[in-house]
Amino acid sequence: MNIKFTLVFFIIFTSIIHISAKHIVGGEVIYKLVSTDGYVGGKVIFDIKMTIYRDAKSGGADFDSPGYFGIFRKGQISWVFQKRIDEYVKNRQYIENVHDPCIVSPPNILYEKGEYSFRLELPIIDSSYIVSYQRCCRTNYIVNVLSPEATGASYFIEITPQAQLEGNNSPQFTNFPPSVLCANSFFEFDHSATDIDGDSLVYEFFNPFHGGGLNGSEPGTGGNANDCDGVKPLPDNCPPPFPLVRFRNPYTFYDPIGGSPKVMIDRISGIITGKPLDLGQFVVGVRVLEFRKEKLIGVVMRDFQFNVTSCSPAVKAVIANGSQTDINKFEIIACGTDTVTFINKSFDRDKIFDVSWKFNLIDTIYETSDWDATVVFPGPGFYTGQLFLNRNTVCDDSTDLVIKVFPGIHAKYNISQDSCIAFPVLFNNESYSEGGPIKKYNWEFGDGSSSSVENPEYLYQMPGIYFTNLVVEDVNKCQDTFSLPVSYFPVPDKIDFKPSHYLGCTPVAVKFNNFSSPFSDEYEIKWDFGDGATDTIFSPTHIYEKEGIYTIKVKIKSPLGCEVENEFENLLEIRKGPLADFDYNPKKPNILNPKISFINKSEDAKYYFWDFGTGVHSFDFEPEYYYPDTGLYSIELIVTAENHCDDTIVKNIYISPEITLFFPNAFTPNGDGVNDDFFPKGINPQYIKDYKLTIWNRWGGLVFETYDPLARWQGSKNNSGGILPQGVYVYKFSFKNPRGEIETGKGFVTLIK
Repeated sequence: MNIKFTLVFFIIFTSIIHISAKHIVGGEVIYKLVSTDGYVGGKVIFDIKMTIYRDAKSGGADFDSPGYFGIFRKGQISWVFQKRIDEYVKNRQYIENVHDPCIVSPPNILYEKGEYSFRLELPIIDSSYIVSYQRCCRTNYIVNVLSPEATGASYFIEITPQAQLEGNNSPQFTNFPPSVLCANSFFEFDHSATDIDGDSLVYEFFNPFHGGGLNGSEPGTGGNANDCDGVKPLPDNCPPPFPLVRFRNPYTFYDPIGGSPKVMIDRISGIITGKPLDLGQFVVGVRVLEFRKEKLIGVVMRDFQFNVTSCSPAVKAVIANGSQTDINKFEIIACGTDTVTFINKSFDRDKIFDVSWKFNLIDTIYETSDWDATVVFPGPGFYTGQLFLNRNTVCDDSTDLVIKVFPGIHAKYNISQDSCIAFPVLFNNESYSEGGPIKKYNWEFGDGSSSSVENPEYLYQMPGIYFTNLVVEDVNKCQDTFSLPVSYFPVPDKIDFKPSHYLGCTPVAVKFNNFSSPFSDEYEIKWDFGDGATDTIFSPTHIYEKEGIYTIKVKIKSPLGCEVENEFENLLEIRKGPLADFDYNPKKPNILNPKISFINKSEDAKYYFWDFGTGVHSFDFEPEYYYPDTGLYSIELIVTAENHCDDTIVKNIYISPEITLFFPNAFTPNGDGVNDDFFPKGINPQYIKDYKLTIWNRWGGLVFETYDPLARWQGSKNNSGGILPQGVYVYKFSFKNPRGEIETGKGFVTLIK
């Protein structure tokens, strides 16, 4: 069996820098010869193609369009800038991330490539040219590079003097590496290149180059193109040599991923192999060295990014109606039938393109390619089989089958019960097996309870219809199920209740707290309270209006027609109760007249208890009481009859403050300090609410209005401007007194100058 893997988990990468960065995942530059004069001073023409790879799901910047490409010539001391070429991106396309058919690409990884191509005509010289492109930044969560969020990339190719004179075509990589690798899983990838000139090729890891930085990365700026530490550096100011990417310990450019065995590249074949262990994103550089007649004529470099994640089997053979007894073995038990359907629950179904079943039927072999297999076996016995998925491919799996065909087993039982009495229900087992003794009984009584005995008895706690079930299993592990409903509606063996009063005084509400059981909403109940009244609820409340000795009768009937009835003779004694009531004078007392005379209007009472709401009490028939202060008081009167029945009444009395409101009939607003303002006298603002005062001239014009009881009219219109003419003015006022009553009034005032 060959097990491959599919992705089940991947770290979700989110950016912590501006949108101008976090998108570069790789790049490479190649050239193709167009023509060469073959001598120094002549000219050579190459077609240049640079491919840039970006993470389309990173939220980072798009491809630069145009991109800035620099052409440099190697001088005696340093590289000399020759010219800049601005080229627009073309041939954009998404890249298939996974080359292994057993790996599912994670939804948050999608690589896209864009190409920049241009023709380059150069004079043939005895030194090298470099074609370069720089851009920041790489994706943020690279684990083998220091400060990945600020690390960019420099992609370039060197055109040697030999390549100019002789003419050369750079090698081209055949495949793009898979972006997803499975941790703890060995992988092999052919990273070889082809060369149309037939030159010898050697492969090795190299240290990728850094380029650009975060300067100018604020949204909307487009980056600082003139700065070598900017997001999009201009090549005019940023010549080779380019800085190297700094690897984080313990990773190095020649050991960029680690693993056991380590991820390495074969120098001759270009095949990368290894088993990565650590999860994360890893930058890897691969270059191919091109030799002609044992002399290095060119180098092509590719800088790319691996994503290592956790994986699990992609294709797995699974049988739904069997029990797994080993890693690749299922046992299927068939009881009482020769025909068995095998339910195929293998996964991942969209990667399963071939299904093959094989069954050994003693004398014959039965095979089928159906997704689910249905097989008719010769009779009881043990058989073997196999399920194959994607046979003879890199993405295959299989499982062995053991099929045990047994005679049938039959579950059955009946129920014995007394439908009217709350006795246990008897479950009489009648199950049998044709293949051997029954070993297990699993009873479910429908209320959450269960039993494993052969013939159980069970007492239900509540009435109702219960759906019972029995599962039996014999020595061959064959099972069968049988179900029956149980209607459990016995009546209580006695009616049990407790009244809230055995002795009461009219009028009295008696609550009959019923404890009779079993009982449910499906039962009928009827109460006879002994005074001609009845009720049909489980625990009723009844008000007795007349004195007397009362016998209570209760009758309960179950849904099955069973009945129980009880009579409780002379259960309640109800005595005639007194009536408490009183009145008082004056009806509107105030602090100037706080004496209250209470008028007793009670009936059938002999004893009286007064509580005046101040902590003072009285036992007089009609007391008098002086209240010490304003406020709301609750007066309680409790009266008691000779038969010890009592009654209570509570009334509220409000002792209000005295409000005397006087307005003068004239004032002289002449500023001499004597009688200059018009305002009410004797008012206390804390005792009145919603105060309003308006003053009108003799033609009905409003000259003053206020809602402040302390405000004064100074003789001018709204107390602004000159004094109004001498004469008679009308005033109107209203307010709410402490009792909440609206009081109004009006009068005349003479303005005297």
